[in-house]
Amino acid sequence: MKKFARYPIAISLILGLALVAGLSLASGLLNIRLTSVLAGDATAINISGSLRMQAYRIAHAIEKDAPLGERKKLISDFSDRLATPKLNAQMPISQPVLYEQFARIQLRSKTMQSYALHDTSAYLRSVDGFVATIDQLVALLEIWSEKKVSQVRQQQIVISLLTLLCTLIFALIIIKRVISPLQQLLDAVGKLARGERQVVSGCQGAGEFGQLSRTFNQMAQEISEVHLSLESKIHQQTEDLSRNNRILEFLFNLSQALSSERPPVQTLKQQVAEDLQAIFQATSIYWSAQEVYDDAATVVITCASDRSHLVCKITSPLEPWQKHTLTTVGGLFDNAINRMEANKNDNRIALLHERSSIARELHDSLAQSLSYLKIQVARWMTLRARDASAPSLDAIVLELRDGLNSTYRKLRELLVTFRSQTDEPGLLPSVKAVADEINRVSQSTKIHLHIDKDWPDDLSPSQEIHCLHVIREALTNVLKHAQAENALVSLKNKTNSLEICINDDGIGFGGELPKNDHFGLQIMAERALRIGGLIEYNSFQMGGASVMLTFNPLPTSQSSMPAKQSSLSTNQSSLPTNQSSLPAGPYSTQNGEQPL
Repeated sequence: MKKFARYPIAISLILGLALVAGLSLASGLLNIRLTSVLAGDATAINISGSLRMQAYRIAHAIEKDAPLGERKKLISDFSDRLATPKLNAQMPISQPVLYEQFARIQLRSKTMQSYALHDTSAYLRSVDGFVATIDQLVALLEIWSEKKVSQVRQQQIVISLLTLLCTLIFALIIIKRVISPLQQLLDAVGKLARGERQVVSGCQGAGEFGQLSRTFNQMAQEISEVHLSLESKIHQQTEDLSRNNRILEFLFNLSQALSSERPPVQTLKQQVAEDLQAIFQATSIYWSAQEVYDDAATVVITCASDRSHLVCKITSPLEPWQKHTLTTVGGLFDNAINRMEANKNDNRIALLHERSSIARELHDSLAQSLSYLKIQVARWMTLRARDASAPSLDAIVLELRDGLNSTYRKLRELLVTFRSQTDEPGLLPSVKAVADEINRVSQSTKIHLHIDKDWPDDLSPSQEIHCLHVIREALTNVLKHAQAENALVSLKNKTNSLEICINDDGIGFGGELPKNDHFGLQIMAERALRIGGLIEYNSFQMGGASVMLTFNPLPTSQSSMPAKQSSLSTNQSSLPTNQSSLPAGPYSTQNGEQPL
């Protein structure tokens, strides 16, 4: 405290400047906040208003008896607008009336969508009330926006008044404690500049200016003697420091620009040449795609990645710092271009892998089914040419229908696989997300998870995707058919293998285990084979069923699988081969359909 007490003026100035700067910053932040508030609220109000028009568009489509596809498109557009983040972000929990009104609209929109698809008359009767609910939401949004704007404006007024008051006080302090003593010191300095040797400052006091005046009186003679020498040295050092700062800033900005994902290399090269020419004060600096050689008036830096050359025309030899700067610039462009080429190669490899995966999926599923359907069509045409009986032709038609249904299901399964997000956080978070979603939407079945602590987190992407889809398929069957209250998904790390088991306490498989020609079970079996695994099904005596997937954690291609694993009926717990029909259990398809 004693140390700071020696500088009362400096402390006063610092505090005053800090206070004014803080108030100015607060005012600027409030302006930014006001702008963002108005922008976000306006967007939310516009989207809310568009919901009313979309609801009437659906009603108009129903009145003119528009096709179901058109209504579904309008309903999908309504749902997308209702779920947009720009609208949801303006529904704070701190405003219960607004938040509850938006929740009611979300809940009621589901009912209206159901009416629009299945009970159009009910939709037409309810649309006016639904639009009125949306109108209330729009009104609440406007009130909430006006309230926020009013609060921000009041805060701005208060801060502006405080800033004005502090500025006036600060100005008075500066005039009294700074300007007046400074004027006296300036008079003394003026006398010293005119050549007077006996210069005495009249400023007295215990503050900084008093101390400065006494020091000035003591050093006046010495300053006049060393002034010229110090001025020359300071000027040179200042120039060197300024130059180094400019170079460092230039290299930093260039490095930041080149570190982006796709930097505009050619544009940056042109800009860099102009900046270097201003820093070096050289005759000319430019980039050349043709070979250029060094000579007495030319310095060339070659960028090996694209065989371009940074040419510097000079009238005098470059200093070491100039040569080093040119070399650094060339190295930065080299690294950036090499990184861009590496990224392109990585993207090409990823694209080739993705295409190979799609081709393999299509060949192993749709191609086989379509080949069978082609044979059946040829058989039907042959029988018709021979005037075969109608029952024989109808039997083939039924086989074709069943084959088309099976092929369509396989196509949907492939679409689900192809649409899997590439930015999924891994198998464990995805499984937890599936369980959370089912627990959220299901009222009758509760999903539980058990994951071993030593479950590996380095599975291949193919293993993670196939395991996730096996779990989804099994849980979907539990919800649709098992009539279970609880289901347990267990991920266990055995000594030499990994095990995923889905157990439920439902009705089981109806006394018999399902055959492996059931479509859903077939898909799960195929996925198990693709990761070198085996899938087994069991039914418990006390009720319930079990689906267990066992595989090796090391990535394994399908072609390396042993032949005995290509069937689901190879051990005691595998499926029996003498069953003639699939029982109505938790893993049967709708209406008891059997795929080809």
